[in-house]
Amino acid sequence: MGYRYWGTSLSSFAGLKVLDYKLAAPYAEFLVVRREWEQHAETLRLLRSFADGLAGRSTQLRDEK
Repeated sequence: MGYRYWGTSLSSFAGLKVLDYKLAAPYAEFLVVRREWEQHAETLRLLRSFADGLAGRSTQLRDEK
């Protein structure tokens, strides 16, 4: 039997803006994946999507300065 965990995607909310702010403490997020899903094509696609999104955001911030 497989397990699925669902959350609410922020992309479903209209009118969201990126806020420029600084955190007082270091910040990190972690993606927790069950070991049997570690090399699954959809997990790898999700990781690539995150990496591409972060790379794009980094370029956008650099261009805005």
